[in-house]
Amino acid sequence: MLDNAQTLQTKLLSVGYKQVVLVQDGAIYRVRIGPLDSDSSAHRLVNELKEEGIRSVYVVVEADAK
Repeated sequence: MLDNAQTLQTKLLSVGYKQVVLVQDGAIYRVRIGPLDSDSSAHRLVNELKEEGIRSVYVVVEADAK
């Protein structure tokens, strides 16, 4: 799973996303982009990622984020 996450991270960085990090959650690695400045930015990002063929896209709002 790490290889898949690293491949996705590399792809996202190569197309211009700046804040792309890997986060380990047990045996699963998540690729995170952000922080983003608004809900509308998050929704635009989801649509862009889906257009790139990335289907498993989730928006996570952290408790201290507004």
